[in-house]
Amino acid sequence: MEKSRILFVDDEINLLKSIKAMFRKQYSVDIAEGPEKGIKMIKNGNKYAVIISDLKMPGMDGIEFLHRVQKITPDTTRIMLTGHADVEAATLAVNRGHVFRFLTKPVQAEEMRRILDAAIKQYSLVTSEKELLRGTLRGCIRVLTDVLSVVSPETFSLSQRIKRLAVKTAERLGIRNTNQLELAAMLSQLGCISLSESTLHKIHSGEELTEIEQKEFESHPSISVKLLSNIPRLDQVIEIISKQNKSAEDFPDMPFESKIIKACLDFETFRSKGFDSSTAFSEMKKNIEWYDKDIIESLESAATIESHYEQEMLPVSRLKPGMIMNQNLSTPTGVLIIAKGQEIGDAILARLNNIARNNKLSDQINVLISKKTFKKN
Repeated sequence: MEKSRILFVDDEINLLKSIKAMFRKQYSVDIAEGPEKGIKMIKNGNKYAVIISDLKMPGMDGIEFLHRVQKITPDTTRIMLTGHADVEAATLAVNRGHVFRFLTKPVQAEEMRRILDAAIKQYSLVTSEKELLRGTLRGCIRVLTDVLSVVSPETFSLSQRIKRLAVKTAERLGIRNTNQLELAAMLSQLGCISLSESTLHKIHSGEELTEIEQKEFESHPSISVKLLSNIPRLDQVIEIISKQNKSAEDFPDMPFESKIIKACLDFETFRSKGFDSSTAFSEMKKNIEWYDKDIIESLESAATIESHYEQEMLPVSRLKPGMIMNQNLSTPTGVLIIAKGQEIGDAILARLNNIARNNKLSDQINVLISKKTFKKN
C-alpha cells in the first residue's frame, strides 16, 4: 500500500530532519525549510494529503502560508504548529487558513501519529466525496446527451458541432480551461427535446419559423436550465446556457463562454440555411455589435480548421471514433439513426455494428476524416 504523502514546513532545518527521521517509516515525508520553499514544492506538482506548518516563521507566518496552500490545493488537510498557546493565532489559523488542527509544541510522537492518521482520513473522505460527485455528474450528463441523441439526432449533431467549434475558438483565444464551456456547449440544445418534431425539422433544414414556432424555439434555453437545475455543481454551466442566445450589446457582462456559444450557434444557423462559411460570417458581421470581435476572428479561424477534412466512403467495419458523418443515416423504415455532422464515438460505433449485423445499413457510408488522420491512415 502506498504511503500517504506529508509535508512539514518550518524554518528550523534540524527540527525538520528529526521529524522526517521519526515518521518516514509510516508516511512519505517531505520537508521544506521555510514557507517559500513549501509553496514552490506544492506548485511543482507535489500532491500532499497533509501539510503541517509552524506558526512563527520569518517573511511569511504559518497563517498566511496555509491560506495560500488552501487556494492552491484546497483538498489537502492543513495543520498549524506553534511553540506557545495563542488563542488569537488559533482563531486566525482556523478562519483564514481553514486548518484541521492547531497544535502546541511540544507534541509527543504518538500524539502526532494519531493526529496525522486523522488528518489523512479527512483527506481521503474529501477526495473520495469529490470523485463520487464527479462520477455522478459525468453520468448525469451522459444520460442527458444520450436522451437527446435518441429524441433528436439532428439536434445532438448540432450540439457536437457547437462543442467542437467553441473549444477550438477558445483555444485560439488562449483559454486553457475549457471544461465549463465544453459542458455548456454539449448541453446547450438539451431544451430542444421540448420542441415539436415539425419545429425541429424547420430549424435543422434552415426554414423560416412562424411567430409561434419562434417563441417556442426561444424558450429552449430556459427548459435546459430547468432540467439541469437539479444537478449539483452545474451552476456555472447553467449561467452560460441561460445567456447563450443573448447579444453582447444587450448583456455586456454575460459569461465569456456564453458569447462564444452565441457566435457558434449563429454561425451554424446561417450554415443550415445553405450559406457557405464566408457568407455566414459576412451576415454575422452586419450585426457585429452582437458579438465580441475577438471571438468572431477566432471562430473564423476555427471554422477554417473545421473544414480541413477528406470525404471518404467506408463500410461500417472501417469506421473509427473521431470521424464525422457526412450524411443522414436512417433505417429502411426511415428512422434517423445518426445525423449529418455528428461525430462518431464508441457508443455510436457499437450501435452501427449491431444494426449492420442485421443487414439494415448501406455497404458504404459517407464520412469526413481529418486530413491529418487521413494522411496517417
